[in-house]
Amino acid sequence: MEPSHTLPPPQPVTTREVQVLDECLEKYCEWSGQLINREKSGLIFSKLVVRERKRAIKLELNMKAISSAATYLGAPLFTSRSRTKDFKFLQDRLESKLKGWRCKSLSWAGRSTLIKSVAQALPTYTFASSDVPVAVCDKLDAATRRFWWKPNRESGSYLAWKAWDHLCSPKGQGGLGFRKAKKFNDALLAKLTWMVVSDRNSLCIKALRNKYKWVMGRGLIFGKTPGFPGFQTFCQNQGMVQLSGCLVVACLINQNSRSWNLSLLHELFDETSVNAITKIPIPSTPRPDKLVWIHEPKGLFSVKSAYKCNQLEHPHISGSNIWSKLWKLNLHERSKMFIWRLGSGVLPTNLNFFLRVGHGNPKCPLCLTEDESIEHLFFKCNFARAMWFGLSWALRPDLINVASCSDIVELVVNPPMRPGENSCKSLKQRLSIHFALTLEHIWTCRNKAVYKGQVESLSLSLKSLELRMAEHLSRLDGIDNSAVPDNLFWMAPPADVTKLNTDVAVRGNRSTIAVIARGESGAVVKAWAKVVDIEDPLVAEAIAIKWALELAESESFPNVIVESDSKICIDNFSDNSTSSYWKIDALIPDVHRLALHFLSCCFAWVKREANMVAHELAQSFSALSSVFSCNATSLPPSVFEAWKRDLLGLSLA
Repeated sequence: MEPSHTLPPPQPVTTREVQVLDECLEKYCEWSGQLINREKSGLIFSKLVVRERKRAIKLELNMKAISSAATYLGAPLFTSRSRTKDFKFLQDRLESKLKGWRCKSLSWAGRSTLIKSVAQALPTYTFASSDVPVAVCDKLDAATRRFWWKPNRESGSYLAWKAWDHLCSPKGQGGLGFRKAKKFNDALLAKLTWMVVSDRNSLCIKALRNKYKWVMGRGLIFGKTPGFPGFQTFCQNQGMVQLSGCLVVACLINQNSRSWNLSLLHELFDETSVNAITKIPIPSTPRPDKLVWIHEPKGLFSVKSAYKCNQLEHPHISGSNIWSKLWKLNLHERSKMFIWRLGSGVLPTNLNFFLRVGHGNPKCPLCLTEDESIEHLFFKCNFARAMWFGLSWALRPDLINVASCSDIVELVVNPPMRPGENSCKSLKQRLSIHFALTLEHIWTCRNKAVYKGQVESLSLSLKSLELRMAEHLSRLDGIDNSAVPDNLFWMAPPADVTKLNTDVAVRGNRSTIAVIARGESGAVVKAWAKVVDIEDPLVAEAIAIKWALELAESESFPNVIVESDSKICIDNFSDNSTSSYWKIDALIPDVHRLALHFLSCCFAWVKREANMVAHELAQSFSALSSVFSCNATSLPPSVFEAWKRDLLGLSLA
């Protein structure tokens, strides 16, 4: 309850004001049909309210006072001087979960799933509403880290084979995608900040927004407010410093031609800033300002993208795409987790344990002759060599070049194939399954020898491994048989319709955009190409589609179909939803306006194989001083060959 604005703040709330509040609550119940549970409701009093006054207000509203230890949806309503104690319940809640999991025999993949979906999701509401102390977040991370490396022990020392920073890095960079508690807390609080600064108009956000106001001065000065992609900071010239009055972005645009005022830009900014500004496309008609989150393609804030922005870079972590390919393999999660452990060098082989701890027997438990290195255990040990050669593929592991753990991941993700077989996706998947399951089975046999003292017979090991491979391959065959092959050839348009294929070729900070128009017979009506000062492929693809419609209008084509291999552009131009990609958001109204100039106009996405003529046309020109145009008789040789291939495919269809 706030005092009236006409009264000084120290003056207490009167009895009449309490009665008015009670009447408002009753009116709410009467209008909404709901009933307030007064027994579960509570009042918050400041320290200056005397006891008699508290008693009178509680009696009038039939509610009790909320204690300092009260919580709402598990989060504390008040904090004391010791905020670490206030949020200790998060540690207790996590430990109670971990205690139940410790009595179970969980695989590495099972632990990963529980950590991501349960353990790190427990404090989500508290993290979204409170700034949790770093000490509490560190203890949450410590408990999760212990459960990952030593799931059956609540206390005592344990061996961590990889740093927590590595495990919390993205899966595409060699980590496991675990979340650091404090960074997750910051990302969730950033969502609340975004709600305040954006156009969200809920009652809660309005209340928060009223706490923050602009201090009025000379107005919004262009260059001091961020809002332009492509560079981090502005370098202002002396002209901007001396400029008086308010300079907004609209002042830098020539309203007649809807282009940037280059003379004014060069007067106000340095060359780097001017180049970045001029790469921003300008819509044909003025539009209101829009706040976008540039770390998401559609400009909408997400906690996931905020967390990624808040992550520190780890230069020691490989950014190779083999990790992304590993997690996309059609394998059981347990097998993929094993390959990750193998590739990350965290398998507790005898040699690794000896080098890490300094004691123990480093010899291989299967052959007892050489040290148990990764290379020896999986490729040079007599047992491993017999396993590889005894399977149906009859591979010789001594011919496989493996020098490091990452080479083994590369072997599984990109198995060696003969030149003519590289395009066979099914064969590549079968080889990946073969390598992954063989490596995992060798490790299983090794563990039986170490922990149970059992060295499994070679024939029994081969038989069990063949059965497991057959299970995986039968499932793979079912998926392959259900897949519908895509049309990889260019298709002719209907009668009286012109098909426009567009594509771009990005070279440095410039792009070549190409458009080719063809009729129902497949004959080339006309082809165009030009160079634009755009380095972003998505923006260049959108500009190419817009240019294609402008060319079609100038050629008086009545009915058109626009095809592009940029699915993002086609989806955004075909869909009228408000959540478009922010980089091309300014071009969408222009494309829709141009589409209205035709009797019929539609957009279609095709694969690169069905767009090769436009692709070759864009690749043929790296430097053009003006617009290039030609007909079927003057096509460049590479474009002509691609066109002939399309005609051949058209005749076979």
